[in-house]
Amino acid sequence: MANPDPVRDAVKALKQRKQELAAETKRVDQALNALLGLTDQDGRAAASPRPKGSPSVRTMLLNLLREDISRDWSVNEILAEYEERGTPIHGAKPENSLRAAIADSNKSGQIVRTDAGRYRAANSDDPVRAEGGGG
Repeated sequence: MANPDPVRDAVKALKQRKQELAAETKRVDQALNALLGLTDQDGRAAASPRPKGSPSVRTMLLNLLREDISRDWSVNEILAEYEERGTPIHGAKPENSLRAAIADSNKSGQIVRTDAGRYRAANSDDPVRAEGGGG
């Protein structure tokens, strides 16, 4: 009858556990690498870059608002319209990109704020445009 050796048994068990953990670590690394391809260094969703040759957010905004200069739009309506058209605004946070484009376009007098959070394309009759800036 073999004499039990607790140290040898413990070493054998630890080596087996080490192999199991190595396999699990490999699976975790693969999952992590897959996610890192979709996120930035901080784990946030990575920006979806603007497709080459597509217009900037500001150009998209101005084109939409100029289609009907009598209509005013909210940020959510603009985002929804471009989603519906199949040409969504790109970026990590499309709403923030759109708000920045609105601010720039309003400041330059290309669009006018009609009410809180609502904007339309400027026209030559707008006093803000005649002064060369937005408010």
